[in-house]
Amino acid sequence: MAKTRYAIYDSKKECNTCREIKDINDFYPYKNGIRGSCKKCCNEKTRIYMKSVSKERRSEWWKRSWENPEYRQRKYDSAQKRIRNIKKKCVDYLGGKCSVCGYIKCIEALEFHHVDPNTKELKLNTRGIERSKSFNSQKQELDKCILLCSNCHREKHYNE
Repeated sequence: MAKTRYAIYDSKKECNTCREIKDINDFYPYKNGIRGSCKKCCNEKTRIYMKSVSKERRSEWWKRSWENPEYRQRKYDSAQKRIRNIKKKCVDYLGGKCSVCGYIKCIEALEFHHVDPNTKELKLNTRGIERSKSFNSQKQELDKCILLCSNCHREKHYNE
């Protein structure tokens, strides 16, 4: 069993910076536990640090990061993983199979079809989800859709 570095009693913890005892929800998560300083103190430390670092130095670091192919690949992989997870939740929310033929083999072949195109609000990407929004914020849009495989979806639009 991993030893916790900071003592937590009754969902309360003492901040290492301001020494106030606060609820554990007032602390950011970190690796296998929570940070030593509360959110307010962490934010203040970050604000002070960012003021001390020049804008040129920050943009230079940012540029160097994106020039590194490993960093770019890590960011790309992370975004793809997030999108796949959201799509899986969306598909499960609508039943997990094509509502016409029952297709379930490949999640990438399942698409979201708006029953009434006039109620469409979100511009969905090719995967059928809004990548900048969480699953919970897309439920309202999903309620206007049915799940179709790509063949049934094409046939549906062809008939319309």
